[in-house]
Amino acid sequence: VIADDKRLEEVAKRFETDGETIQACLQEVEADSEEISTLIEKWDEAQDDAISDDAKQSLIKYSNFLGCILQKKGMIKEDGTLVVDKLIESVEKDNDLPKPSNKEGLTKCLNLRK
Repeated sequence: VIADDKRLEEVAKRFETDGETIQACLQEVEADSEEISTLIEKWDEAQDDAISDDAKQSLIKYSNFLGCILQKKGMIKEDGTLVVDKLIESVEKDNDLPKPSNKEGLTKCLNLRK
């Protein structure tokens, strides 16, 4: 149980949210903290050309988890569009990511509809 709590805490910290939100999203996508931690590691280390079809299937659960986090943090509107200002703010806080240069263009690009 202690390992699960620590893992949950690490995932929450990574997504700049609380354990309750992480737990709710884990339940929503029917996963546990160990599975999500493994998926995070797998996708952090993956090279585009090395991703198998089986690995891509695991991306579905991870993507649903990420979508849940974004929704619960108010970064996705009810119509499915992204709240780009909040996303840009999050990117600007992360020293490991390049800073967006064209916020208007990024907003249009992120909210394109099919």
